[in-house]
Amino acid sequence: MKIELLYFGGCPGAPEALDAIKRVVAEAELEADVVPIDVGDAAHPGFSGSPTVLVDGEDPFPATRTDAISCRLYETPDGPRSFPNDAMLRTAIVNRIGA
Repeated sequence: MKIELLYFGGCPGAPEALDAIKRVVAEAELEADVVPIDVGDAAHPGFSGSPTVLVDGEDPFPATRTDAISCRLYETPDGPRSFPNDAMLRTAIVNRIGA
């Protein structure tokens, strides 16, 4: 499994998103390549605001997409946040494994 984190420098949610991804992968004892990718100010396939999480090339959170080079907000049970929470990531990864 490959999990990419697409972000641009200065994105406040990117470090927390990367930590959450690594934590979920470790807790689930998964073999996954976690790849942070700084997209700079250029378009990147699959990029939909910073940070964007791609699990095997797919965005598991399509409802929060944006086409702009901007920060992305995720709707979580605790309200809008700048990155998906652990439960959201865990569900996205487990769903991808089952796909």
